[in-house]
Amino acid sequence: MVLKKSRRYQELREILPAIDGCVQALLRLDNLQDTGTIQMVWSKVQELQETVHRRQLTERHPQVHEVVSFLYLSCFSLLFLNGESFPAYQEEVRQRYKILLRTIYILRRYPSFDKKRISNL
Repeated sequence: MVLKKSRRYQELREILPAIDGCVQALLRLDNLQDTGTIQMVWSKVQELQETVHRRQLTERHPQVHEVVSFLYLSCFSLLFLNGESFPAYQEEVRQRYKILLRTIYILRRYPSFDKKRISNL
């Protein structure tokens, strides 16, 4: 499978399931007062942020950094700002997660997509 051979995907393989779980939990959140779920997502997002920064994935995978950042803002809004701006952050999480999935799909489908090309000029 091409997906396993892609170096860029390889370094994300460990954190993508955690990102997916957090995104799904926040998008399905019906009761904004469900602090148990919010606290669980909050702690996972903080771990994800540490992992992204420790592995220096911010520059190589800006889409991952964006998704994790908006997950953080969503949780922060729910926990400390009584849900103020949560719908906007939730929509940003949805949109940026779609972009991340498309990027991974392109990397999987076209492995040479992430290689730098030298112009013929």
